[in-house]
Amino acid sequence: MFDITRLKHIRKKFELTQHEFAKLAGVSQSLIAKIEAGLLDPSYSNVIKLTQAINLLSNEQDPEVGSIMSKTIISIECTAKVIDAVKLLKERAISQIPVMDQGKVIGLVSETCLVEKELAKMKLLSARDVMTDSPPVISRKTKVSAAASLLRQFPLLVVQENDTYVGVVTKSDVLKLLIE
Repeated sequence: MFDITRLKHIRKKFELTQHEFAKLAGVSQSLIAKIEAGLLDPSYSNVIKLTQAINLLSNEQDPEVGSIMSKTIISIECTAKVIDAVKLLKERAISQIPVMDQGKVIGLVSETCLVEKELAKMKLLSARDVMTDSPPVISRKTKVSAAASLLRQFPLLVVQENDTYVGVVTKSDVLKLLIE
């Protein structure tokens, strides 16, 4: 449910007239006008219709990660030396890199996990020794809003289609939507 007093703000966000929104929701335009003016407290069934219309609009406005993902997957094998991972991070100006073992993502090496390790031992370690847990694997059809929620807990998401990795999504990719 949403705050009914914000109906006008929400409708305007989607750039719809009262008539257009009413038609989408299956209610009358006068009902929308009265609700927005604070003259009417709608019935539960009308609130459900309005909520469904807002959800439909929100899903249409929410692109799929396939449209924002980075299609180039920069990864490193689990047996690679940490110094090679660091060089790759710096050369490519990225903050994290998936760790692979026999074509499968098994972990993640990030700047954060590297600075938490003892620098003196780094040259002896492999990517497997310093990696954190594997990042989530999502479909390219996953909505950006769902990916953004996952990115609150993980620095990177791997995008998979038909058992093949096809891209990655980072916070930076989601933020690009703000400037487009």
